[in-house]
Amino acid sequence: MKLTFYKVNLKMTLSQVNNTKNELNIDLKLKLCYSKLR
Repeated sequence: MKLTFYKVNLKMTLSQVNNTKNELNIDLKLKLCYSKLR
């Protein structure tokens, strides 16, 4: 029972980390585009 909970928790954490990475990447790309436009 607990083990499953940990697995689910880990998966959620991993997806959160991936989401954060994606957001950071998008942010960086936007900044790059913006600086090129200026």
